[in-house]
Amino acid sequence: MKIKKIGSRLMIKLEKGDEIISCVKQACVDEGIKLASLTGIGATGDVKIGSMDPITGIYASRTFTGMLEIASLKGNITMLDGEPYPHLHIVIGDEDHKAYAGHLIEARINVACEIVMEIIEGEITRSFDKSVQARTWDL
Repeated sequence: MKIKKIGSRLMIKLEKGDEIISCVKQACVDEGIKLASLTGIGATGDVKIGSMDPITGIYASRTFTGMLEIASLKGNITMLDGEPYPHLHIVIGDEDHKAYAGHLIEARINVACEIVMEIIEGEITRSFDKSVQARTWDL
């Protein structure tokens, strides 16, 4: 992972073998970021995405392997239990140009990934909301 700060933006370049969520979290820790939005593109060869059942709060997950384009990576950074929490969604495309989308659980880069993180002054925390069975913003 390589990072460069330009104004209120953090440019993050992930390289082959880097895992998206752990690298984004580490960049936030290193730079003291508590609140941000981000977007990115790239390529992965191993990704796990999920979708949540709103009644049980359980994620049904699916793993994809092979040459996969990251058509869109979007999300935000908030604080959970005193640590930066990357909440990311991803759209990937396979070799047949089929797209799959969901909550990003894990993804390892096989070529590169370019992320632009917009740092926002302030802090928002998350906590578990029983009514929707998910960790949501505390506003």
